[in-house]
Amino acid sequence: MNEKYEEITFNSKITKQLLTICKSLNGWIPKKIEGKEKDYYQYLIFKIKDGQIIEIMP
Repeated sequence: MNEKYEEITFNSKITKQLLTICKSLNGWIPKKIEGKEKDYYQYLIFKIKDGQIIEIMP
C-alpha cells in the first residue's frame, strides 16, 4: 500500500528484490518459552520511494 494506505501493484522487479532480501536473512534466534524453543514470525515493513528501498523496519 502507499502512504495513504491505498492498495497499489508493485513492479515484479521490486517484488523479487524484496523476496531475495527476506530469504537472505540469517541469524534468526528461536523464541524460548519455559525453556522450550517455539516457532514464531515477524513482520517486516519496507519503505519504498521512487522504486528504491529507503528503510526496512521490524
